[in-house]
Amino acid sequence: MKDLPVIRRYSEALYQLARDRNALERLGGDLEELAALFAQEEALFKFLTNPTLGREERRQWFRKNLGPHLAPVTRRFVEILVLKGRMDAFSEIHEAFLKRVRLAKGEIDVRVKSAVPLAKGLVKKLTQALEERLRGTVTLALEVDRRLLAGLVVEYENKVIDGSARSRLEEMRNQLLTVEA
Repeated sequence: MKDLPVIRRYSEALYQLARDRNALERLGGDLEELAALFAQEEALFKFLTNPTLGREERRQWFRKNLGPHLAPVTRRFVEILVLKGRMDAFSEIHEAFLKRVRLAKGEIDVRVKSAVPLAKGLVKKLTQALEERLRGTVTLALEVDRRLLAGLVVEYENKVIDGSARSRLEEMRNQLLTVEA
């Protein structure tokens, strides 16, 4: 598990810098290209994260070979990750950055778990209700989890609304166990 506070700090700083310089779109595009390149060329990513090589050596290589193709803010961001030994968190920081951009645009990712697949009409009503409640554009990720028995579990922005039968049964069980005989 990566260091979540570090990921949040880097992604938030990156977001604010790109926003202040009107470079959100360019930076987002650069990060997407780098993520695709690192996924395609694993050896390149391993080189940039290799602790046996000097950080300055890796930074210079990056600056010379990939840097010229990137916006200055993107280049500097990756150089900082290399120099600080945080390059291994690149994908998580990238994802957190994209999430932050979507949030700023009023786009909210919501994960909904249900015991059975939801009907299209119910999905539409649920989306509308969530958009009203959260005051934004909701993108649903639907997931079936038969262990829930019935009901829904809704997750967004590190919040969970658990309306599943399973959680209610567990709650009832815990209450019964705490009752003194």
